[in-house]
Amino acid sequence: MSGNGLPTEFLNSVNPATEGYGICDTTAPPFNAYWDFASSDSGNWNPSTVVNTATSVKVTRTTADGVWRLVQTITEIAGSKFFYGKARIITSITNLSNKDRFLLLDRYANIDAGGSTFNDFDKTETSVWGQVAEGNGPGLSSTAAFVTTPFDFSISFVNTVPDAPIPCQIHNTFISGFFEGDGGIDQDFNLEIGPGKTKTVGLTYSPI
Repeated sequence: MSGNGLPTEFLNSVNPATEGYGICDTTAPPFNAYWDFASSDSGNWNPSTVVNTATSVKVTRTTADGVWRLVQTITEIAGSKFFYGKARIITSITNLSNKDRFLLLDRYANIDAGGSTFNDFDKTETSVWGQVAEGNGPGLSSTAAFVTTPFDFSISFVNTVPDAPIPCQIHNTFISGFFEGDGGIDQDFNLEIGPGKTKTVGLTYSPI
């Protein structure tokens, strides 16, 4: 995310940084969890296929049990001398099974704005962000773009710890308000997907 000469790294500096997605299939107990946050992986995915262009990357993978196919397309929105660039992430989920299914989809990022683990975090209904404490510098926001039907919905959360959430576990570190410390930002999409059907959600990472 570049463009105006200001600092451009907002994710945690540990390699690999913690950013990615998690799925909790809540159709029936026991719930099934799948995730890949770069720094941690559930290990129940088939190998990915990747298609790159000059400004985007498209990654397709299926779960090892054959229930879900996930396609994420990450597109660079170029910056300028006046504005940061952005990253738009469109995620399509296909139910490969023969029955109606319910899931929670997380998109999570551990924020270390300004290279510091002590940041200010807050949220609105559709956006959540972390920034250098006390308003002394920039940060990164995540804004949910859309869900596909009126019956689906998204919720933004502040995480009061840096670690990514494990899908299907109680997220008692998630809050819906201000936090100051070492944390992260999460968009949680609640979806119902019929057999053989696909639904698509999106969000944009924007420096602030």
